[in-house]
Amino acid sequence: MEFEYISLLGIAPLAAASVLLLHSHAARARARAVAVFHPGSGQLSAVVVARRRATWAAAAAVVLLGLALARPLGGFEEGVASREGRDVLVVLDVSLSMYARDHDGASRSDAGRAAVERLVDRLAADGGHRLSLLAFAGRASQLLPPALDYETFRTRFDALGPHDIARRGTRVDTGLAAALGSIKTGSEAFTDVVLVSDGEDHGTALRAAGRNLRGTGVTVHVLAAGIPHLPAPVRIPGADGTDAPLLYQDEPVRSRADHASMRDLAAFSSGTFCALHQADCVGDVFAAIDSAPRRAFSAEGREERRRPLYHWLALPALFLLAGGAMWGRAR
Repeated sequence: MEFEYISLLGIAPLAAASVLLLHSHAARARARAVAVFHPGSGQLSAVVVARRRATWAAAAAVVLLGLALARPLGGFEEGVASREGRDVLVVLDVSLSMYARDHDGASRSDAGRAAVERLVDRLAADGGHRLSLLAFAGRASQLLPPALDYETFRTRFDALGPHDIARRGTRVDTGLAAALGSIKTGSEAFTDVVLVSDGEDHGTALRAAGRNLRGTGVTVHVLAAGIPHLPAPVRIPGADGTDAPLLYQDEPVRSRADHASMRDLAAFSSGTFCALHQADCVGDVFAAIDSAPRRAFSAEGREERRRPLYHWLALPALFLLAGGAMWGRAR
């Protein structure tokens, strides 16, 4: 037998010992009274015995109730799996500008992916949050619906690349609009969008999209890649493990990250802004998600859980208390 609250196991013997000490003190006082006022009284001797039984019954009941409070657990039983958490929608920028190398020789994509992996590790350790995945470049596509399957998320996330989005370009506002459109009505207050992008937007509606977040209840946390307004060369990885510069009219393309609009997105939605080139602030994003209100989810399938046994101890304790009360009334 195992106990859920092991620290409570010490309460039962201490409480029982206290009951017995009190009885011993009271019994000695009664014995002295009997010897003085009713010497040789068999009837009063029977009363003492009855009350002693009542005390031992109370002590045993206290022990059983203490063990019941520690919640003993037995074998396993099957039940419907359930969790409490939030919906976390990762929105990943897979445009070619994310392959600019301005993170100490690493690409913006590498920096963003590493940050998401650290965040997913924290969420998985907490165990209650559902993950979903959306990618965008010139258009957006939802790749995974909300689920508690972290391994499937990791596998799909690792394989994600520019080939998953047919239309090139960068439209952060399109990705954000698709993210908001994928959230079910009534789930907004329990949903966090984690936007991973360098902010280089070929559209003009990003600030307007940020203002539209007000009042929706959806929180947007931003993992901003790149160094703002510092041009960096874009190098596209090849299938053979090498990379080559991205060219436009035979000239190398250099990309400028823009964090200003994404900082506004986070502010408009009361989210967290994290500039990945400055500090590892993934912990701040996780803390914001983990401290927000949660709701219950019905997980897929069934799960095994330990069978509680406290009632097998509580019921005998109640009978002992009832019997002790009857013995205690003996005259």
